[in-house]
Amino acid sequence: MIDRFSTTVAEIGFDKDDEPFIAGCRSIRVGTRQLMDGDSGRPLRKIGDLLKKMKAETTTLCIHPDRFYPLDALFAATLDREAFDAQCRAEAGYFLKAPERYRYDAIPYSQSQDGSRFSKYLLLFYPQAMTSAILNGLEPFSRIDGTMIYLNPLVGISALMEQKLCLLELEPDYAAFSVSANGRLEYYRYWELKEPGEAEYFALYELESQWVAKGTAVHIAGILGENKEMIGRIKKASDHNLVPFDASVIMPGAFGSKTNAKATPAALKALGTIPKARSGTV
Repeated sequence: MIDRFSTTVAEIGFDKDDEPFIAGCRSIRVGTRQLMDGDSGRPLRKIGDLLKKMKAETTTLCIHPDRFYPLDALFAATLDREAFDAQCRAEAGYFLKAPERYRYDAIPYSQSQDGSRFSKYLLLFYPQAMTSAILNGLEPFSRIDGTMIYLNPLVGISALMEQKLCLLELEPDYAAFSVSANGRLEYYRYWELKEPGEAEYFALYELESQWVAKGTAVHIAGILGENKEMIGRIKKASDHNLVPFDASVIMPGAFGSKTNAKATPAALKALGTIPKARSGTV
């Protein structure tokens, strides 16, 4: 998991009941922010050394870009992969100034009704050059079997939970709110912030939406989510159960007696890649 300011390599294991757990986990303070600042060679070598220490023969990359651009889109349900990709590229042409500079992840929404002629997706566009540099820099250290943006495993985590995952991300430059269940995205809203005070307004607005029933746990993540005073105001005004994005609470069985690995959000995201990668490291 290459976050904005850190990278975590997590090894996923499975117990006798085929339940996943984190078998090992190590982190360093190198992230996509450093990779976007110019010469990416040195930080990539640090990540490569970490993969080597973890003996990561096969790795699924999960990336939290410094900048990304979300877009909701509807597609004909009968599109094959090639036609779907062409449609996504067309959407990028309408949405971005230089679409050829971006790659995308497509995350499906839950279908509102069976038999619909259309399928709704969340498209997340992020820089191709950065991703290519990461792949080229890390392939000498480990075989890369897949790449995905950070939201993909967060949605995947909901497939391993009994309840919906309501996640409020509060970062200095953006705020986002998502609701996922059974490994599918139900709702997503993104807001680019021009000043920190907008995060509080966004949070209150979204928490009053129809997607969050009273008493539902809403998990808080992001740098601004560590501002206890602001979170206290949001909690009081919204009357919702706001809790930290705590891996040991969301999936306690993946940590504890099975492993000495620390329960971190990055390790939890690694578990969310299981629908796409049943073994290896993330």
